[in-house]
Amino acid sequence: MSVKWGLITIALLVIFPALWWISFKVFDCDLMCPAMLLMSGYTICAVVAFVAGFSHPHDYSLETLCVLVTGTLLFLIPSYAAYRCYASRKTALRQWRILCLHSGVLWATALLMLIAIAVTLQVYAGLAHGRSLAENVATIRFALIDNPDFSTTPVLVAAGQLKKCFVIVSYFFLYIWARNAAVRKTLFGDKLLLMNLSLSVLLLLTDGSRAGVVAFVCAGAGMWFIFDRMVNGTRVQLSGKFLMTGAAVMSLASVGFYSLLSVLGRQAQAGDSFVFTSVWEQFQIYIGAPIPLLDDFLRTALIFGSGDLFGKESFYSLISQLSKLQIIEVPLYSPHLEFRPEVFPGANCYTAYRSYVADFGYFGLLLCPLLFAVLANALYYAGLREVGRRVLSPWLMLYGTVVYQIFIDFERSCFLTYWLNASVLWYLAFFAGFGYLLRRLRWLRVSEADDGGKL
Repeated sequence: MSVKWGLITIALLVIFPALWWISFKVFDCDLMCPAMLLMSGYTICAVVAFVAGFSHPHDYSLETLCVLVTGTLLFLIPSYAAYRCYASRKTALRQWRILCLHSGVLWATALLMLIAIAVTLQVYAGLAHGRSLAENVATIRFALIDNPDFSTTPVLVAAGQLKKCFVIVSYFFLYIWARNAAVRKTLFGDKLLLMNLSLSVLLLLTDGSRAGVVAFVCAGAGMWFIFDRMVNGTRVQLSGKFLMTGAAVMSLASVGFYSLLSVLGRQAQAGDSFVFTSVWEQFQIYIGAPIPLLDDFLRTALIFGSGDLFGKESFYSLISQLSKLQIIEVPLYSPHLEFRPEVFPGANCYTAYRSYVADFGYFGLLLCPLLFAVLANALYYAGLREVGRRVLSPWLMLYGTVVYQIFIDFERSCFLTYWLNASVLWYLAFFAGFGYLLRRLRWLRVSEADDGGKL
Protein backbone atom coordinates (compact mmCIF):
# COMPACT_ATOMS: atom_id res chain seq x y z
CA MET A 1 0.00 0.00 0.00
CA SER A 2 1.65 3.21 -1.17
CA VAL A 3 2.00 6.50 0.65
CA LYS A 4 0.27 8.25 -2.26
CA TRP A 5 -2.80 6.02 -1.90
CA GLY A 6 -2.93 6.81 1.80
CA LEU A 7 -2.61 10.59 1.43
CA ILE A 8 -5.30 11.04 -1.22
CA THR A 9 -7.79 8.64 0.35
CA ILE A 10 -7.29 10.18 3.78
CA ALA A 11 -7.81 13.60 2.21
CA LEU A 12 -11.09 12.36 0.72
CA LEU A 13 -12.00 10.80 4.03
CA VAL A 14 -11.51 14.14 5.76
CA ILE A 15 -12.82 16.61 3.17
CA PHE A 16 -16.14 14.99 2.31
CA PRO A 17 -17.33 14.23 5.86
CA ALA A 18 -16.28 17.79 6.78
CA LEU A 19 -18.25 19.23 3.86
CA TRP A 20 -21.20 17.03 4.84
CA TRP A 21 -21.13 18.34 8.43
CA ILE A 22 -20.87 21.96 7.28
CA SER A 23 -23.73 21.46 4.82
CA PHE A 24 -25.81 19.77 7.51
CA LYS A 25 -25.50 22.87 9.69
CA VAL A 26 -25.84 25.42 6.89
CA PHE A 27 -28.93 23.82 5.35
CA ASP A 28 -30.75 23.51 8.69
CA CYS A 29 -30.41 19.72 9.06
CA ASP A 30 -32.52 19.15 5.94
CA LEU A 31 -31.32 15.80 4.61
CA MET A 32 -33.67 15.91 1.62
CA CYS A 33 -32.51 19.20 0.12
CA PRO A 34 -30.37 18.74 -3.03
CA ALA A 35 -27.14 19.79 -1.32
CA MET A 36 -27.49 17.24 1.49
CA LEU A 37 -28.57 14.44 -0.86
CA LEU A 38 -25.52 15.00 -3.04
CA MET A 39 -23.15 15.38 -0.08
CA SER A 40 -24.51 12.25 1.60
CA GLY A 41 -23.90 10.20 -1.55
CA TYR A 42 -20.34 11.42 -2.11
CA THR A 43 -19.45 11.08 1.57
CA ILE A 44 -20.61 7.45 1.66
CA CYS A 45 -18.71 6.85 -1.59
CA ALA A 46 -15.49 8.31 -0.15
CA VAL A 47 -15.76 6.17 3.00
CA VAL A 48 -16.44 2.95 1.07
CA ALA A 49 -13.66 3.75 -1.42
CA PHE A 50 -11.26 4.03 1.51
CA VAL A 51 -12.34 0.66 2.94
CA ALA A 52 -12.37 -0.98 -0.51
CA GLY A 53 -8.83 0.25 -1.05
CA PHE A 54 -7.51 -2.43 1.28
CA SER A 55 -8.77 -5.19 -1.03
CA HIS A 56 -8.54 -3.20 -4.29
CA PRO A 57 -5.60 -0.78 -3.81
CA HIS A 58 -5.30 2.10 -6.22
CA ASP A 59 -2.86 5.02 -6.44
CA TYR A 60 -4.92 8.18 -6.83
CA SER A 61 -3.75 11.37 -8.51
CA LEU A 62 -4.14 14.85 -7.08
CA GLU A 63 -6.15 15.70 -10.20
CA THR A 64 -8.92 13.34 -9.11
CA LEU A 65 -9.14 14.97 -5.70
CA CYS A 66 -9.35 18.42 -7.31
CA VAL A 67 -12.07 17.31 -9.74
CA LEU A 68 -14.20 15.84 -6.96
CA VAL A 69 -13.86 18.81 -4.62
CA THR A 70 -14.29 21.43 -7.34
CA GLY A 71 -17.42 19.83 -8.80
CA THR A 72 -18.96 19.39 -5.37
CA LEU A 73 -18.30 22.98 -4.30
CA LEU A 74 -19.74 24.27 -7.58
CA PHE A 75 -22.94 22.43 -6.71
CA LEU A 76 -23.05 23.64 -3.10
CA ILE A 77 -22.60 27.37 -3.81
CA PRO A 78 -25.79 27.90 -5.89
CA SER A 79 -27.58 25.48 -3.56
CA TYR A 80 -26.84 27.80 -0.64
CA ALA A 81 -28.01 30.83 -2.64
CA ALA A 82 -31.31 29.04 -3.41
CA TYR A 83 -31.74 28.05 0.23
CA ARG A 84 -31.22 31.62 1.45
CA CYS A 85 -33.74 32.89 -1.10
CA TYR A 86 -36.32 30.35 0.06
CA ALA A 87 -35.63 30.89 3.77
CA SER A 88 -36.37 34.60 3.46
CA ARG A 89 -39.80 34.00 1.91
CA LYS A 90 -41.00 30.59 3.10
CA THR A 91 -44.59 30.01 4.17
CA ALA A 92 -46.24 27.18 6.08
CA LEU A 93 -49.68 25.65 6.33
CA ARG A 94 -51.59 26.42 9.51
CA GLN A 95 -53.12 22.96 9.75
CA TRP A 96 -52.58 19.64 8.04
CA ARG A 97 -55.38 17.24 7.13
CA ILE A 98 -55.64 13.86 5.49
CA LEU A 99 -56.08 13.57 1.72
CA CYS A 100 -58.79 11.01 0.94
CA LEU A 101 -58.85 9.20 -2.41
CA HIS A 102 -62.09 7.50 -3.43
CA SER A 103 -61.74 3.74 -2.93
CA GLY A 104 -63.15 3.13 -6.40
CA VAL A 105 -60.24 5.01 -7.94
CA LEU A 106 -57.75 2.89 -6.01
CA TRP A 107 -59.43 -0.42 -6.88
CA ALA A 108 -59.74 0.55 -10.55
CA THR A 109 -56.10 1.64 -10.70
CA ALA A 110 -54.97 -1.59 -9.04
CA LEU A 111 -56.93 -3.66 -11.58
CA LEU A 112 -55.58 -1.69 -14.53
CA MET A 113 -52.05 -1.95 -13.17
CA LEU A 114 -52.38 -5.73 -12.93
CA ILE A 115 -53.51 -5.74 -16.57
CA ALA A 116 -50.51 -3.56 -17.52
CA ILE A 117 -48.14 -5.98 -15.76
CA ALA A 118 -49.75 -8.98 -17.48
CA VAL A 119 -49.62 -7.29 -20.90
CA THR A 120 -45.96 -6.33 -20.43
CA LEU A 121 -44.97 -9.85 -19.41
CA GLN A 122 -46.94 -11.31 -22.33
CA VAL A 123 -45.14 -9.01 -24.76
CA TYR A 124 -41.79 -10.07 -23.29
CA ALA A 125 -42.75 -13.75 -23.53
CA GLY A 126 -43.63 -13.31 -27.20
CA LEU A 127 -40.26 -11.74 -27.93
CA ALA A 128 -37.92 -13.68 -25.62
CA HIS A 129 -39.45 -17.19 -25.54
CA GLY A 130 -37.75 -17.93 -22.20
CA ARG A 131 -38.51 -20.68 -19.74
CA SER A 132 -39.72 -18.32 -16.99
CA LEU A 133 -41.00 -14.79 -16.48
CA ALA A 134 -37.71 -13.75 -14.85
CA GLU A 135 -35.71 -15.15 -17.77
CA ASN A 136 -37.89 -13.27 -20.27
CA VAL A 137 -37.44 -9.98 -18.39
CA ALA A 138 -33.67 -10.47 -18.19
CA THR A 139 -33.46 -11.41 -21.89
CA ILE A 140 -35.33 -8.27 -22.97
CA ARG A 141 -33.18 -6.08 -20.73
CA PHE A 142 -29.90 -7.40 -22.12
CA ALA A 143 -31.25 -7.20 -25.68
CA LEU A 144 -31.99 -3.51 -25.15
CA ILE A 145 -28.47 -2.96 -23.80
CA ASP A 146 -26.75 -4.84 -26.65
CA ASN A 147 -28.97 -3.42 -29.41
CA PRO A 148 -30.46 0.04 -28.68
CA ASP A 149 -32.50 -0.11 -31.93
CA PHE A 150 -34.47 -2.97 -30.36
CA SER A 151 -36.22 -0.34 -28.21
CA THR A 152 -38.05 0.92 -31.33
CA THR A 153 -39.90 -2.39 -31.75
CA PRO A 154 -43.57 -1.24 -31.97
CA VAL A 155 -44.91 -3.67 -29.40
CA LEU A 156 -42.16 -2.68 -26.94
CA VAL A 157 -42.86 1.01 -27.52
CA ALA A 158 -46.57 0.46 -26.80
CA ALA A 159 -45.84 -1.56 -23.65
CA GLY A 160 -43.35 1.07 -22.51
CA GLN A 161 -45.83 3.92 -22.92
CA LEU A 162 -48.48 1.96 -21.04
CA LYS A 163 -46.06 1.38 -18.17
CA LYS A 164 -44.99 5.03 -18.13
CA CYS A 165 -48.59 6.17 -17.60
CA PHE A 166 -48.99 3.96 -14.54
CA VAL A 167 -45.57 4.92 -13.18
CA ILE A 168 -46.62 8.59 -13.25
CA VAL A 169 -49.86 7.72 -11.45
CA SER A 170 -47.80 5.79 -8.91
CA TYR A 171 -45.67 8.83 -8.08
CA PHE A 172 -48.88 10.85 -7.63
CA PHE A 173 -50.18 8.23 -5.19
CA LEU A 174 -46.79 8.14 -3.47
CA TYR A 175 -47.07 11.86 -2.74
CA ILE A 176 -50.49 11.35 -1.13
CA TRP A 177 -49.19 8.43 0.92
CA ALA A 178 -46.17 10.42 2.14
CA ARG A 179 -48.30 13.40 3.15
CA ASN A 180 -50.89 11.26 4.95
CA ALA A 181 -48.18 9.20 6.67
CA ALA A 182 -46.67 12.38 8.12
CA VAL A 183 -50.03 13.74 9.23
CA ARG A 184 -51.16 10.42 10.75
CA LYS A 185 -47.67 9.68 12.12
CA THR A 186 -47.90 6.13 10.81
CA LEU A 187 -46.64 4.59 7.58
CA PHE A 188 -49.43 2.03 7.28
CA GLY A 189 -52.63 4.08 7.51
CA ASP A 190 -53.67 3.84 3.84
CA LYS A 191 -54.08 0.13 3.09
CA LEU A 192 -55.53 0.46 -0.42
CA LEU A 193 -52.93 3.06 -1.30
CA LEU A 194 -50.15 0.75 -0.10
CA MET A 195 -51.58 -2.05 -2.23
CA ASN A 196 -51.33 0.19 -5.30
CA LEU A 197 -47.78 1.19 -4.41
CA SER A 198 -46.81 -2.48 -4.05
CA LEU A 199 -48.18 -3.17 -7.52
CA SER A 200 -46.16 -0.21 -8.76
CA VAL A 201 -43.00 -1.92 -7.53
CA LEU A 202 -43.95 -5.07 -9.46
CA LEU A 203 -44.55 -2.98 -12.57
CA LEU A 204 -41.15 -1.32 -12.22
CA LEU A 205 -39.48 -4.71 -11.86
CA THR A 206 -40.69 -5.66 -15.34
CA ASP A 207 -37.92 -3.38 -16.66
CA GLY A 208 -35.43 -5.97 -15.46
CA SER A 209 -33.55 -3.21 -13.67
CA ARG A 210 -33.39 -2.55 -9.95
CA ALA A 211 -32.76 1.18 -10.33
CA GLY A 212 -36.43 2.01 -10.97
CA VAL A 213 -37.50 0.30 -7.75
CA VAL A 214 -34.74 1.98 -5.74
CA ALA A 215 -35.72 5.37 -7.20
CA PHE A 216 -39.37 4.77 -6.29
CA VAL A 217 -38.52 3.78 -2.71
CA CYS A 218 -36.20 6.79 -2.37
CA ALA A 219 -38.95 9.07 -3.65
CA GLY A 220 -41.38 7.76 -1.04
CA ALA A 221 -38.87 8.02 1.78
CA GLY A 222 -37.79 11.48 0.62
CA MET A 223 -41.28 12.94 0.37
CA TRP A 224 -42.27 11.41 3.71
CA PHE A 225 -39.18 12.98 5.31
CA ILE A 226 -40.06 16.37 3.78
CA PHE A 227 -43.65 16.23 5.04
CA ASP A 228 -42.64 14.92 8.46
CA ARG A 229 -40.30 17.87 8.78
CA MET A 230 -42.98 20.35 7.71
CA VAL A 231 -45.94 18.83 9.55
CA ASN A 232 -44.31 17.65 12.79
CA GLY A 233 -41.22 19.85 12.90
CA THR A 234 -38.96 16.78 12.98
CA ARG A 235 -35.26 17.60 12.95
CA VAL A 236 -32.44 15.09 12.54
CA GLN A 237 -29.95 15.12 15.39
CA LEU A 238 -26.39 13.93 14.86
CA SER A 239 -25.76 11.10 17.29
CA GLY A 240 -24.48 7.57 17.55
CA LYS A 241 -28.04 6.33 17.09
CA PHE A 242 -28.34 8.30 13.84
CA LEU A 243 -25.12 6.77 12.47
CA MET A 244 -26.10 3.25 13.54
CA THR A 245 -29.54 3.63 11.98
CA GLY A 246 -27.98 4.88 8.75
CA ALA A 247 -25.57 1.94 8.67
CA ALA A 248 -28.40 -0.51 9.33
CA VAL A 249 -30.52 0.98 6.54
CA MET A 250 -27.61 0.81 4.09
CA SER A 251 -26.93 -2.82 5.07
CA LEU A 252 -30.56 -3.89 4.64
CA ALA A 253 -30.82 -1.97 1.38
CA SER A 254 -27.69 -3.71 0.07
CA VAL A 255 -29.05 -7.15 0.95
CA GLY A 256 -32.38 -6.32 -0.69
CA PHE A 257 -30.64 -4.89 -3.76
CA TYR A 258 -28.58 -8.05 -4.18
CA SER A 259 -31.57 -10.32 -3.57
CA LEU A 260 -33.43 -8.70 -6.47
CA LEU A 261 -30.89 -10.30 -8.82
CA SER A 262 -32.55 -13.66 -8.22
CA VAL A 263 -36.04 -12.20 -8.64
CA LEU A 264 -35.03 -10.71 -12.00
CA GLY A 265 -33.17 -13.80 -13.22
CA ARG A 266 -29.80 -12.06 -13.08
CA GLN A 267 -27.77 -14.16 -10.65
CA ALA A 268 -24.05 -13.50 -10.78
CA GLN A 269 -23.41 -17.18 -11.51
CA ALA A 270 -25.68 -20.06 -12.37
CA GLY A 271 -26.92 -21.76 -9.25
CA ASP A 272 -25.67 -19.04 -6.93
CA SER A 273 -27.10 -19.09 -3.44
CA PHE A 274 -27.26 -16.02 -1.23
CA VAL A 275 -23.90 -15.33 0.39
CA PHE A 276 -22.87 -12.21 2.29
CA THR A 277 -19.52 -11.89 0.54
CA SER A 278 -21.36 -11.31 -2.75
CA VAL A 279 -23.40 -8.54 -1.13
CA TRP A 280 -20.23 -6.81 0.05
CA GLU A 281 -18.53 -7.22 -3.32
CA GLN A 282 -21.52 -5.68 -5.07
CA PHE A 283 -21.63 -2.90 -2.46
CA GLN A 284 -18.01 -2.06 -3.31
CA ILE A 285 -18.65 -2.18 -7.06
CA TYR A 286 -21.50 0.32 -6.94
CA ILE A 287 -20.31 2.59 -4.13
CA GLY A 288 -16.58 2.09 -3.67
CA ALA A 289 -15.48 1.78 -7.31
CA PRO A 290 -16.57 5.13 -8.84
CA ILE A 291 -13.66 7.16 -7.44
CA PRO A 292 -10.83 4.81 -8.54
CA LEU A 293 -12.51 4.41 -11.95
CA LEU A 294 -12.77 8.18 -12.31
CA ASP A 295 -9.10 8.45 -11.45
CA ASP A 296 -8.17 5.87 -14.06
CA PHE A 297 -10.28 7.62 -16.68
CA LEU A 298 -8.62 10.98 -15.97
CA ARG A 299 -5.20 9.34 -16.29
CA THR A 300 -5.81 7.36 -19.48
CA ALA A 301 -8.19 9.50 -21.57
CA LEU A 302 -6.19 10.89 -24.49
CA ILE A 303 -8.18 14.09 -24.79
CA PHE A 304 -11.30 15.45 -23.10
CA GLY A 305 -14.33 17.04 -24.68
CA SER A 306 -13.62 15.74 -28.17
CA GLY A 307 -16.41 13.23 -28.57
CA ASP A 308 -18.11 12.65 -31.92
CA LEU A 309 -21.45 13.79 -30.45
CA PHE A 310 -22.12 16.87 -28.32
CA GLY A 311 -23.19 15.82 -24.81
CA LYS A 312 -23.13 12.10 -25.71
CA GLU A 313 -22.77 10.90 -22.10
CA SER A 314 -24.17 13.84 -20.14
CA PHE A 315 -27.43 14.28 -22.12
CA TYR A 316 -28.08 10.74 -23.35
CA SER A 317 -31.83 10.67 -22.62
CA LEU A 318 -32.49 14.00 -24.32
CA ILE A 319 -30.46 13.02 -27.40
CA SER A 320 -32.15 9.61 -27.56
CA GLN A 321 -35.58 11.18 -27.36
CA LEU A 322 -34.83 13.72 -30.09
CA SER A 323 -33.45 10.92 -32.27
CA LYS A 324 -36.58 8.78 -31.86
CA LEU A 325 -38.72 11.80 -32.79
CA GLN A 326 -36.47 12.25 -35.85
CA ILE A 327 -35.68 15.82 -34.83
CA ILE A 328 -31.98 15.02 -35.04
CA GLU A 329 -30.26 12.31 -37.07
CA VAL A 330 -28.26 10.39 -34.51
CA PRO A 331 -28.12 6.57 -34.38
CA LEU A 332 -29.39 5.14 -31.10
CA TYR A 333 -26.59 4.07 -28.78
CA SER A 334 -26.17 2.50 -25.35
CA PRO A 335 -25.55 4.81 -22.38
CA HIS A 336 -23.58 2.14 -20.52
CA LEU A 337 -19.93 2.98 -19.92
CA GLU A 338 -16.98 0.64 -20.38
CA PHE A 339 -15.77 -1.75 -17.69
CA ARG A 340 -12.22 -1.50 -16.36
CA PRO A 341 -11.52 -4.89 -14.75
CA GLU A 342 -7.86 -4.06 -14.19
CA VAL A 343 -8.96 -1.25 -11.84
CA PHE A 344 -12.07 -2.72 -10.22
CA PRO A 345 -13.56 -6.01 -11.52
CA GLY A 346 -17.21 -5.78 -12.52
CA ALA A 347 -17.46 -1.98 -12.19
CA ASN A 348 -18.39 0.67 -14.76
CA CYS A 349 -19.41 3.56 -12.48
CA TYR A 350 -17.26 6.70 -12.67
CA THR A 351 -19.14 9.48 -10.77
CA ALA A 352 -20.97 12.20 -12.68
CA TYR A 353 -17.74 14.08 -13.32
CA ARG A 354 -16.55 11.46 -15.82
CA SER A 355 -19.36 12.36 -18.23
CA TYR A 356 -18.96 16.11 -17.73
CA VAL A 357 -15.23 15.97 -18.50
CA ALA A 358 -15.58 13.41 -21.30
CA ASP A 359 -18.13 15.53 -23.14
CA PHE A 360 -16.95 19.08 -22.52
CA GLY A 361 -13.47 18.89 -21.03
CA TYR A 362 -12.83 20.80 -17.83
CA PHE A 363 -15.30 23.44 -18.98
CA GLY A 364 -17.96 20.78 -18.35
CA LEU A 365 -16.69 20.38 -14.80
CA LEU A 366 -17.44 24.08 -14.29
CA LEU A 367 -20.74 24.28 -16.17
CA CYS A 368 -22.60 21.00 -15.54
CA PRO A 369 -22.59 21.06 -11.70
CA LEU A 370 -23.92 24.65 -11.84
CA LEU A 371 -26.70 23.63 -14.25
CA PHE A 372 -27.49 20.60 -12.12
CA ALA A 373 -27.61 22.69 -8.92
CA VAL A 374 -29.82 25.41 -10.42
CA LEU A 375 -32.39 22.95 -11.78
CA ALA A 376 -32.48 20.65 -8.73
CA ASN A 377 -32.75 23.48 -6.20
CA ALA A 378 -35.32 25.40 -8.25
CA LEU A 379 -37.45 22.27 -8.32
CA TYR A 380 -37.08 21.57 -4.59
CA TYR A 381 -37.75 25.04 -3.24
CA ALA A 382 -40.57 25.66 -5.72
CA GLY A 383 -42.15 22.51 -4.32
CA LEU A 384 -41.71 23.61 -0.72
CA ARG A 385 -43.18 27.03 -1.43
CA GLU A 386 -46.14 25.54 -3.31
CA VAL A 387 -46.96 22.99 -0.64
CA GLY A 388 -47.08 25.93 1.77
CA ARG A 389 -50.06 27.26 -0.20
CA ARG A 390 -51.67 24.15 -1.67
CA VAL A 391 -52.04 20.60 -0.45
CA LEU A 392 -51.18 19.23 -3.90
CA SER A 393 -47.81 20.31 -5.24
CA PRO A 394 -46.87 19.02 -8.72
CA TRP A 395 -43.40 20.53 -8.22
CA LEU A 396 -42.80 18.48 -5.07
CA MET A 397 -44.13 15.37 -6.79
CA LEU A 398 -41.65 16.00 -9.58
CA TYR A 399 -38.88 16.47 -7.04
CA GLY A 400 -39.73 13.06 -5.64
CA THR A 401 -38.77 11.56 -9.00
CA VAL A 402 -35.23 13.01 -8.74
CA VAL A 403 -34.34 12.26 -5.11
CA TYR A 404 -32.51 9.10 -6.17
CA GLN A 405 -30.84 10.78 -9.15
CA ILE A 406 -29.34 13.48 -6.94
CA PHE A 407 -28.14 11.06 -4.28
CA ILE A 408 -26.60 8.63 -6.78
CA ASP A 409 -24.56 11.35 -8.51
CA PHE A 410 -21.44 9.72 -7.06
CA GLU A 411 -22.12 6.80 -9.41
CA ARG A 412 -23.30 8.43 -12.65
CA SER A 413 -24.74 11.75 -13.82
CA CYS A 414 -28.25 10.34 -13.58
CA PHE A 415 -29.98 13.72 -13.29
CA LEU A 416 -28.67 15.10 -16.59
CA THR A 417 -28.08 11.78 -18.35
CA TYR A 418 -31.38 9.98 -17.65
CA TRP A 419 -33.88 12.34 -16.00
CA LEU A 420 -33.53 15.57 -17.98
CA ASN A 421 -35.66 15.23 -21.12
CA ALA A 422 -38.98 16.31 -22.57
CA SER A 423 -40.85 13.74 -20.44
CA VAL A 424 -40.32 16.01 -17.44
CA LEU A 425 -42.92 18.40 -18.87
CA TRP A 426 -45.31 15.48 -19.35
CA TYR A 427 -44.83 14.42 -15.72
CA LEU A 428 -45.49 17.94 -14.47
CA ALA A 429 -48.58 18.41 -16.66
CA PHE A 430 -49.97 15.04 -15.61
CA PHE A 431 -49.45 15.69 -11.90
CA ALA A 432 -51.29 19.00 -12.18
CA GLY A 433 -54.04 17.76 -14.51
CA PHE A 434 -54.69 14.48 -12.71
CA GLY A 435 -54.99 16.24 -9.36
CA TYR A 436 -57.36 18.83 -10.81
CA LEU A 437 -59.52 16.12 -12.43
CA LEU A 438 -59.77 14.06 -9.25
CA ARG A 439 -60.73 17.15 -7.28
CA ARG A 440 -63.37 18.27 -9.79
CA LEU A 441 -64.94 14.80 -9.78
CA ARG A 442 -64.81 14.78 -5.96
CA TRP A 443 -62.72 11.61 -6.01
CA LEU A 444 -60.04 13.37 -4.03
CA ARG A 445 -60.96 15.45 -0.99
CA VAL A 446 -59.46 16.85 2.13
CA SER A 447 -60.70 15.46 5.44
CA GLU A 448 -63.21 17.52 7.41
CA ALA A 449 -62.24 20.85 8.97
CA ASP A 450 -59.24 21.31 6.69
CA ASP A 451 -58.17 24.93 6.44
CA GLY A 452 -54.59 24.23 5.50
CA GLY A 453 -54.73 25.35 1.93
CA LYS A 454 -56.48 24.80 -1.36
CA LEU A 455 -56.13 22.04 -3.88
